[in-house]
Amino acid sequence: MFDTISLTNFIWIVAGIVLTVLEFIIPGVITIFFGFGALFTGILSIFFDISLNIQILIFLGSSVISLVFLRKYLKAVFVGLKKDNTYSSINSSEHIGKTAIAESRIGPKLRGTVLFNGTVWEADSSEEIEKGDPVIITGVESIIFQVTKKV
Repeated sequence: MFDTISLTNFIWIVAGIVLTVLEFIIPGVITIFFGFGALFTGILSIFFDISLNIQILIFLGSSVISLVFLRKYLKAVFVGLKKDNTYSSINSSEHIGKTAIAESRIGPKLRGTVLFNGTVWEADSSEEIEKGDPVIITGVESIIFQVTKKV
């Protein structure tokens, strides 16, 4: 029943860990499910002698099943739900006009960072802004705030 950990098992488990950690780097709440699938496949194949073809099917099946049934729940955990049960989004206009604090120098050719609601965000500006200056969020492009100096 319990087999020693083979190279294939080790690869599944490492791939699962890497994919799960990537979720914290790549937004979207997708890679974590493939991480779950790889971990599940690696652990299952330690206990049972499963051919590589079946392991791949188990990986795909468990990844898709977890994606379908758990994504909505985990998206609420990672992204957050607003009071009306809709998902908050960095691309929404709710951040525009709000004040943040420059965490580093920001300039026309120098992307910096700002502190907004307890989180550090990348920011661009067409004017020179010094660390510590209050700024106004004027736009959001992808996950980067466009800011100007608060007057």
